[in-house]
Amino acid sequence: MRTKRDDIMRAASEVFLRKGFAAAGVDEISEVARVSKRTLYKHFKTKDDLLGAMIARKSEELSSGLDLTFDDAHTPRKALDTLARQYLALVLTEESIDLFRLVVAESQSFPDFTRSFHENGVIHLRKSLALKLAEWTEAGLMEISDPEIAADQFLGACVGSLRIRALFPPHPAEFPPSLDKWIDHAVVHFLRGADYRASASAEG
Repeated sequence: MRTKRDDIMRAASEVFLRKGFAAAGVDEISEVARVSKRTLYKHFKTKDDLLGAMIARKSEELSSGLDLTFDDAHTPRKALDTLARQYLALVLTEESIDLFRLVVAESQSFPDFTRSFHENGVIHLRKSLALKLAEWTEAGLMEISDPEIAADQFLGACVGSLRIRALFPPHPAEFPPSLDKWIDHAVVHFLRGADYRASASAEG
């Protein structure tokens, strides 16, 4: 059952992402949520508190779309390909780009909110991937000396400059020429650097 708090959070998300924090007014958020300012302030003491709660919730909602189970039926190549597609599908949505833009814009004023956004998103994903990379290394499928660094580098290779380009449209329509090719390139070169032994997996 939807609550007044849910209504306020949805309205805050709409207004903050559309107008930015500074230009967003509590009056407008209350109007969109169809609640009084008094009701809003019963749930959130300040506009700052509302921003922090909104960023935390939106980052959790977005990251929940990632499947971090790494199905054991998948080979490392298939698992990384699937993860890369899910990750890009997540971070390149209009909502994700707007949220990223908002977090970056407010990072100096609200470093705790930025940290929350980072921890709920990429840090959680990096840790999950690092555990799987360590498992594959232990199984003799690849050779990775530092799974945390390797996980960070793989995610970085997946996103590349795509999110930055999305932040500053318009960008060349031909870039990337093919998302399939982009992902395949990231996966293949990562596995090559990890000394992946396909013969030791189901691909062999």
